[in-house]
Amino acid sequence: MAEAAERLRLLIAKRGQLKAQITRFLSFLNNVENNDIRLKLEITTRLEKIELVWDQFSNIQSDIEILDDSDAQRKEGEFFEEQYFSVVSKAKELLAEFQETKTNANTDQSNH
Repeated sequence: MAEAAERLRLLIAKRGQLKAQITRFLSFLNNVENNDIRLKLEITTRLEKIELVWDQFSNIQSDIEILDDSDAQRKEGEFFEEQYFSVVSKAKELLAEFQETKTNANTDQSNH
């Protein structure tokens, strides 16, 4: 029994690390202020990395729920899921804005 409790503690800590990655990415996205191409590349790179977090989270959350099928653990998983999809959507929205700005700039240049 103590072994299962220790495993649960470790899994919850790992999930917390993944949540921290999502939070850091969201903070980064919230501070993006201009359409610098370097920022676009950085968002793309960070997005690729954060998309890998989903599989890790899914595996960890499944293991947590096997050991502790409480409402608290399910709600924690649901909260993470909402945060994850929100931050991924925000990143994709910013990338779309970069693309739109670039397209508009190219259109303006070709009209001159």
